[in-house]
Amino acid sequence: MGLKYGDIISLCTHNHLNSCVPHISGFLIGAKIAALDPSLSLSEACHLFRQVMPKVMFTGVESVRLIENVIEEVGADTKIVVFGPTDTHTPFSDLIQPQSGESSFRPVEVRNIRDIAVIMFSSGTTGLPKGICHTHYSILRVVDPDSEELLGANEKGELRVKSEAQLCGYYNVDSGGIWDTDGWLKTGDYGYYDEDFCFYITDRVKEMFKYRYKHITPALIESVLHSHPSIVQAVVIGIPHYIDNFHPMAVVMLNADAIHTTAEEIEKYVEERVEDPMRLRAGVKFVKNFPLSPSGKVHRLKLKNLILSNQI
Repeated sequence: MGLKYGDIISLCTHNHLNSCVPHISGFLIGAKIAALDPSLSLSEACHLFRQVMPKVMFTGVESVRLIENVIEEVGADTKIVVFGPTDTHTPFSDLIQPQSGESSFRPVEVRNIRDIAVIMFSSGTTGLPKGICHTHYSILRVVDPDSEELLGANEKGELRVKSEAQLCGYYNVDSGGIWDTDGWLKTGDYGYYDEDFCFYITDRVKEMFKYRYKHITPALIESVLHSHPSIVQAVVIGIPHYIDNFHPMAVVMLNADAIHTTAEEIEKYVEERVEDPMRLRAGVKFVKNFPLSPSGKVHRLKLKNLILSNQI
């Protein structure tokens, strides 16, 4: 369609399976993406359209007349692609047919990390709506901490960010390890984002350990332990194993009246509620209290050192 790096693509359609395709395609060719709400009035749509003046507008059948009127009012030569049947514009179904040359296509390299990637329109509560620009620099990714592979929705990994407000390094201490090779800050937070791009932090990367080739997230086992009626507090740590890398161990504090609760009972309780790699293969240790950090949190490293040195 003649689109090139820096051109603007716009959408005016309700959410459906194909509405993501122009977004993804735009990123692959370096185009900017801007979307209009199908419920806008003609005047509102014209106001926003003038701000971005897209080369191509992808629209649902329900919004074709609105966009036609906008283009006529503004005097643009924007092409219209319709998600559905049309006799006067390009049907979206034509664009997703196999094309010659597709096998040799390669996504463009972003010329400048601060180039605009997405334009989102404000609600206009304090005046007329404005186009809010987000650059490639401001977009967050979740990364597999081992393979460095970028992960998608609901895939768990380390959260990494780029921000003007982040630290610039440690004072008089080597700071090389806090960024990856692409300049993303390793937050140390382990989590994921969902289909709505809401982010969830479930653990810390340093608190994780491997059983064979599977990452074990202590928080998942701890949540099961905390559901046991006899347990007040529980911490799961990885105990080194010469074959399996690490085995999970639970360190628990019991209720005062739970005098008959045994390690075997807790191991069985967990085994019935988790996947096999998360079984408490290193057993259960009982404590009356936990070593705490100055902030009042359990000092996991100190606890692990006490366990490994047989002081607990």
